[in-house]
Amino acid sequence: MKTKLFIVIMLILFKTSIWASSQISQIYVKFGPDYFWSQSNDYFIKRINPIEGSLTPFITPGSLNDGNWAGNVAIGFTYPLTSIWKLNPEASYLSLGNYSKTFNPFISGPYESNDIINTFHSTMKGKVIAAVFNVEYLINSKYSVYVAPGLGVANIRTKNALNYQSSEDETNLLMVSNESRNNFSPQVSVGVKYALTSNFFFDLGVNYIGLGTIPFGTYSNDADYYTATKIAANNAHLWGPKLNIIYYFS
Repeated sequence: MKTKLFIVIMLILFKTSIWASSQISQIYVKFGPDYFWSQSNDYFIKRINPIEGSLTPFITPGSLNDGNWAGNVAIGFTYPLTSIWKLNPEASYLSLGNYSKTFNPFISGPYESNDIINTFHSTMKGKVIAAVFNVEYLINSKYSVYVAPGLGVANIRTKNALNYQSSEDETNLLMVSNESRNNFSPQVSVGVKYALTSNFFFDLGVNYIGLGTIPFGTYSNDADYYTATKIAANNAHLWGPKLNIIYYFS
């Protein structure tokens, strides 16, 4: 469903470009490094098949809070609305670096205070493809400002490991999980553009990208149906600065 919606969005962008083809002044490519801090609500755990009256373990509060670089490339066109306003629809691709979170201890409570091993490590990476509609206001021949809302699909992949051993007499449980999910990705950026030449521009701005709910695996004790537990985090998102170079084809 999400992939189909993104295809519809890209078709709208494509048809918009055909409709505006007679008015297009320039086609451009944009590329450069972005830096993002990842954030989310606290991780949570949920029993998949809970026994009535049983308790769900508590975990140490913590969110997906990390920072890393990302690579960004986009292609778009300029559609003049007035002498000072422009609409720049574009298709963008963003490749994310790794974002990691380690809990030590992970499971919290009075009975876990003496555990030998009680850790959970997760690593997230992925890519985001989006249709972006950049509304630009020209200040003068050198400077302009813009706001650019967009909507796309984020393919998020996680690698996770839960390691638990309560005592020397107990078995060391090392459980790993690799997850992949496609989520809607609403996003927005604001910034300023500076003309180096008639073709080359600097684009300095700030991005916000929503990623939705991120799964970090489902774990169980020896494939026990009743202990199967999902780990996830809601409201994952990225935000941070960007410095891109834009080249306008003559």
